[in-house]
Amino acid sequence: MHCRLIGFRDFCGTCLMLRKSRRARVLAAMPRMVLALLLLYGCVTVLSTLSGGAFFNTRAASNTRVLFLAGGKWVKKDAPLTPPPGPMYPWWDEAPSREKWVSSWNARWSDWDTWKKQSDHRTDWWVAWWGISTYGYDAWQWSFERPEWRKRWYNGYRQQWRTTLPYVEKDGTVWNRTVHSFRAPSMAEVDGVLVAIADARYRSSTDYHLTDIVAKYSADGGKTWKTEVIIRNPQVNPVYSRVVDPTVVVKGNKIFVLAGMFYNTYGYWSWHANSSDWDAAMYVGDVEKTVADGVPAATITWKKLRTFKEEYLSRYQYNVKPDYEWDTDISWEPSHFLGGVGHGIVTSTDLYKEMADGQREKVADKGVIIIPIQIKQGTFKVAATILYSKDDGKTWKFGDGRTPIHTTESSVVEWKGMLLLNARSDSGFRKVFTSDDMGNNWEEYWKLSKVWGNAPSRRAPGSSSSTIKVNIEGRDLMLLTVPKNTRESHDRDRLQLWITDGDRVFLVGQVSNGDDKGPYATLMHMKDPKTREDVLYCLHEQNIDEIYSIVSVKLVVHMERIRWVVRMWNRQDKLLAGGCRPAFLTPPGGRYDMGTTGCKGVPTMGLLGLLAGGHASVFSNASKWRDAFGCVDANVVGGTVVRGNEALQFTENSSHGVFWPVSTQGQDRRYEAVNTEHTIAATVLRSTLTGSTLVMAEKMRLLMDENSSNVMLQVLHDSSGAFALRCVGERSASDTSRAPCDSDIVSRTQPRESTGSLHQQHERGVGSRWLSMFHTGATYQLTLVMQNVRKPLLVENKSKTWVTLYVNGEKASVLEMNTGNMLYVPDIDHFYVGGAGVTVKNVLLYNRQLGEAEVRQLSDNIDNIKLSDTVATGFVSGAFSPINITYTDEWL
Repeated sequence: MHCRLIGFRDFCGTCLMLRKSRRARVLAAMPRMVLALLLLYGCVTVLSTLSGGAFFNTRAASNTRVLFLAGGKWVKKDAPLTPPPGPMYPWWDEAPSREKWVSSWNARWSDWDTWKKQSDHRTDWWVAWWGISTYGYDAWQWSFERPEWRKRWYNGYRQQWRTTLPYVEKDGTVWNRTVHSFRAPSMAEVDGVLVAIADARYRSSTDYHLTDIVAKYSADGGKTWKTEVIIRNPQVNPVYSRVVDPTVVVKGNKIFVLAGMFYNTYGYWSWHANSSDWDAAMYVGDVEKTVADGVPAATITWKKLRTFKEEYLSRYQYNVKPDYEWDTDISWEPSHFLGGVGHGIVTSTDLYKEMADGQREKVADKGVIIIPIQIKQGTFKVAATILYSKDDGKTWKFGDGRTPIHTTESSVVEWKGMLLLNARSDSGFRKVFTSDDMGNNWEEYWKLSKVWGNAPSRRAPGSSSSTIKVNIEGRDLMLLTVPKNTRESHDRDRLQLWITDGDRVFLVGQVSNGDDKGPYATLMHMKDPKTREDVLYCLHEQNIDEIYSIVSVKLVVHMERIRWVVRMWNRQDKLLAGGCRPAFLTPPGGRYDMGTTGCKGVPTMGLLGLLAGGHASVFSNASKWRDAFGCVDANVVGGTVVRGNEALQFTENSSHGVFWPVSTQGQDRRYEAVNTEHTIAATVLRSTLTGSTLVMAEKMRLLMDENSSNVMLQVLHDSSGAFALRCVGERSASDTSRAPCDSDIVSRTQPRESTGSLHQQHERGVGSRWLSMFHTGATYQLTLVMQNVRKPLLVENKSKTWVTLYVNGEKASVLEMNTGNMLYVPDIDHFYVGGAGVTVKNVLLYNRQLGEAEVRQLSDNIDNIKLSDTVATGFVSGAFSPINITYTDEWL
């Protein structure tokens, strides 16, 4: 559309002409004035829409992707050889001797011997078959095999250096040393100075080979950079001495770096049974920024603050939640700890713990330095906790609580007055924990835990993740990176960026290039010093057949997408909330007041998903009903779009309807939170009442200890107008397990007929008038509320409410768990709404139990349940589609 704005002077001149003209001239000018008004309105509308972000165009912005820290490179064996500058470290003198050579590789010894005699040692970097020349703990140091190296060697490749670092020996001798791989990046901003820190692994990418820690920093916004070694390995063993896994946090002009240190041992840290060869140390860098002749510069002065070995080894107890079942022992036999990898935080506000009597107890002042760590006892038994300082790094304290064993590398954020740990777990998915008492106790955060799968099968090993907190468009968000890992292994390909506001979970898109393997990453958010716009950086690994480099991406396109999505969420929430304050603008203490304040609107606290009609884009795919928040679309079977895209109509039985997936979402289960307390509400029209019809259901597995049962919660509507809520067990003939629907789950409230349809209620003055279009049938709002999930066992022989059905805001039927029940945990497959003769107007899904007053308010304000125009525009423009940009990496 091409549009020319009408000038204000032109417009007013037209008005003046009208006042002075005769009637005939007025009539003659009217069409021109109307046309001018229409053009003005159209242009202003278009400009307003564009300025409001109603169209998302990735071509208007672009990401910047560069090779940041270059590890080695695979090149053909006949490629030109270029020696590094300066004196090169004589690694060839450390090669295995003839007697250490693996017997099965005797034929290669002559190749190696010839190479030593004829090749330029400075240029032909060590060859892949060194990695399989020896084996065993007592053999010489080149004892680590990678199948990728062997394959590359046989296919005619060798490894070529790209980066050298000054390697200073204890006697002061300085060598140029080639770097095989850079790993485990972190990034921070200190008074305008960008600082990146990472492992520099000299011999191989292996975790337990010779490693220093480097910093690369820029004082001019990334135009120029300086790289230096900041923490050197102890140089006890030429192969295994290492400092690893830097975990970084900034306060003021100081950078704190926690690093693990090993002296002489072979193997991953989790293999080591005792701490004889380990320590952990804190280093601090003072950043000084200067400007000379308009040119900014920076220096960082580093020093070692202290070590932690003695203090950690004196801790023999950590608090652990009793509901971790198999891991309830508070005793601890410490052997090692390392940083969580990545970055820590400095708290922005005072932290308080909510007490049982409703009072708040302060647990920390603003400004506490917190670093996530992973602690270990013996071999393989690793858990997560924190290390923190309340006095600017002078003294440090370990958190008194821990997460369950097998939760390892983690990120920490300050979230809604709590500390939140997003932890790696090799059990198939990430786990999330919160603490409101400075790490004295950690409790699984069911709103987000188990959402992100480690791989499509949800059975592969995990990976480190970077998690940061930002505020975009007035809404607090967490941004996090997770590899998709389609290879189902430690390759961990296709690094993705996600956002969550603690309730909704949205995939922004892929960060890495194509099928690149880039498991470890770090995010950094800052404000542009000139424009004050949000800037998002990601440093991530690029693994090319076990040679790692660090890539830097300035995520301009991703940041624009995040802003656009959050803007849509905000507008949709405001539309639903009506005269009430939406949840994202409500302080924590007031969020549950909706339903008692007298305002007119729909509750938005904990609202995960919304299916609403009103625009053709919602049903652009005949088999989908698009979620208004862009998170999880519902599947549609057999429905017909009716009444101007307002609803879906079904004519067949329960095989046709709206199926909203939960566990069937696949790798990443954005609605995992509903496996605790939840509410689902649907507005439906039933045109004919012929027999009993299934109009709503939840299909799940109920898990109890090591047993489980297939269960379906059903809402039935019969020809008399009565609604019934029932639990139906699904068992095969060979299944002899106890069925909870037959024993533990019982109906205490007899189903009864509703007091009337919404249309009838609204004729009596309740709510709005939109339902008059459905005069040919009865319209109801059906609300299912599940509560008391993962709660302690019953006391005093009293049953507890499990599921409640409300019809038009009134309680109609209740399922309770009797005194014989155990602790059931649902694993919901999907939600269902539909059935023969049923028209579905809208569906809302919450990750919490709505109170009775909120359910009534939801029913009384159904006028607000509609799709925002901004969201409809987003559907058309593809603003909810995941970003996947293909780059040309010229450095490969």
